[in-house]
Amino acid sequence: MKKITKYKKIILLIIAVPLLLLFVNRMLAFYYDKTYLELDKGITAEKYEMKKINIEGNLEYNNSNKFYMDKYDSDGILELLDNSKEYNGHIFLDTLNLNFIIDIDEHISGSEMNDNYVHQENYVTIDKGGKIVKRIEIDSINYRLENCVLLENKIDHPQDWEDKSGFIFMKHFLKTGFKPCFIPSMSLGLSHVNTSCNTWDGIAYFDLISKREKFRFKFPDELSNLFFVDSFDFFLGYYEIPKKYQKRLDVCFFVNRNDIYIIKRK
Repeated sequence: MKKITKYKKIILLIIAVPLLLLFVNRMLAFYYDKTYLELDKGITAEKYEMKKINIEGNLEYNNSNKFYMDKYDSDGILELLDNSKEYNGHIFLDTLNLNFIIDIDEHISGSEMNDNYVHQENYVTIDKGGKIVKRIEIDSINYRLENCVLLENKIDHPQDWEDKSGFIFMKHFLKTGFKPCFIPSMSLGLSHVNTSCNTWDGIAYFDLISKREKFRFKFPDELSNLFFVDSFDFFLGYYEIPKKYQKRLDVCFFVNRNDIYIIKRK
């Protein structure tokens, strides 16, 4: 009888601990909701604001060594770039027109066959206010991206998202829905089984320091593992303008997967 009572206490403890952790998790989110706003609705700081740029298609993540071409600054002077430093980014700075170019993979509608699989790589040009200026259909044989510099993503991958010493860190993650997935790698001999196991849907709360101001925002995402050891798979980007152009282009950019946001003066 004593053994049964002991087992009951252990079972109750096993059930109670996760419930308590979820309760604390939700109470923290309730507190942070007072100051953290939804990213897509726009974030305002003292002098600057962060707004979404509505671009259709998936953002391409380019490598700097992909673009071996002459690059010129706004005075028409050839820039000497160090191609030995390899990096990645989503955004090009047009040094001649002082615009920005985004490389996107866009679905082509209206095609007659295999409509869901027809895509076109295009460029979207935006100005320093975040307004779309034009779209350029890329001719992979003849089109040449000139006078441009690929901006470097300042966010390392992978990154310790809970490191508060950096310019960006995750303040909290609200767990809203549990998705059990315990399929091991190469399960049942199927090589195509997805080994990524995101067990929680939720909302991530982030702090971003940009332009010497703090932006607090939240957005839906996923994490893996259970309660005690969390693994996050965010794909974020942060872009600053080279010092040479900062006086004429007082902006920065933030990327969350396929969404891009401009940080500019109000």
